[in-house]
Amino acid sequence: PAVAPHLTLHPSGHLVLGGRDELVARRLEGAAKTDALLERHRRTLAILATLPFVRMVGFSGGTAHNNPGTRPDIDLFVIAARGHAYTAYSLLFVATRLTGTRHIVCPNYLIDDGNLLIGYHHDLFTAHQLVSVRPISGLATYEAFCRANDGWVRPLFPGFRARAATTTVGWPALQRAG
Repeated sequence: PAVAPHLTLHPSGHLVLGGRDELVARRLEGAAKTDALLERHRRTLAILATLPFVRMVGFSGGTAHNNPGTRPDIDLFVIAARGHAYTAYSLLFVATRLTGTRHIVCPNYLIDDGNLLIGYHHDLFTAHQLVSVRPISGLATYEAFCRANDGWVRPLFPGFRARAATTTVGWPALQRAG
């Protein structure tokens, strides 16, 4: 109730701080740019998600937040099969070089599914990155990853939980075993 007088409901359905209606247009523009970026690179992302030893791919950073920035790229969380993080990274590197997307696709987090607990930087930034992941493949691995990190993330974000399979950035989750 104390905040209500400072909020307005924008015609688009977004709740906005009074006098900040321009943020809605910026948000919608960012979402449109992100959708276009992902659509242009859908084939490459599908290839990355189905590479050997890749157990999960999810959007992170500006991609997850529909905020592509001035030099749009695609930020990724990648979980590799136990003991194969280096192999998975090498395959990601080769695939993005061959598709000409090395400067666009950025696997910012590479995790081995033998140890899903993030072992360092248990800080607000890293927790926010994990909370914001939008999985596009490997949903069971994604859920296990969220469970493994719940103990240190939940105190920072009490509402933290794995996203449902139906909330994958408008993309149907890429289906694959693993």
